[in-house]
Amino acid sequence: MDIDEEYRYAKEHEYDIAQICLQGHVVNAESMAKPKHNQKSCSMCGSPTTTTCQKCGNPIRGHSYSRDPIFVPDWKPPLHCHECGAPYPWTDETLKAVRELASAAPNLSKKEKQELEQDIADLSSRRGGHLN
Repeated sequence: MDIDEEYRYAKEHEYDIAQICLQGHVVNAESMAKPKHNQKSCSMCGSPTTTTCQKCGNPIRGHSYSRDPIFVPDWKPPLHCHECGAPYPWTDETLKAVRELASAAPNLSKKEKQELEQDIADLSSRRGGHLN
């Protein structure tokens, strides 16, 4: 999608397009309305940024457009693509880190580790949720 197509898509679907680094830092939740804030790399961690799902190419939903002014003070990046359901890279990385911590926890029994792995699987299957 070129920039004009992305803008039309965002306006038709009543939300802006978010720009997020591959580690999950929000660079710009309004990349179309405020393009001067866009960055190729994240200023927090240096990772490349993206505005689209890595699997299907659909834009990442950002701030909502509305006829009534609304304020979303703590907008967070989604976990999964709203279109294809694939987890975003930051979701995969976070869950991978949690799994590594859980497997290395010396005080957890084998059963507790299995239960925790199931909880992680449940978390990763949530659609539209947030990790924090």
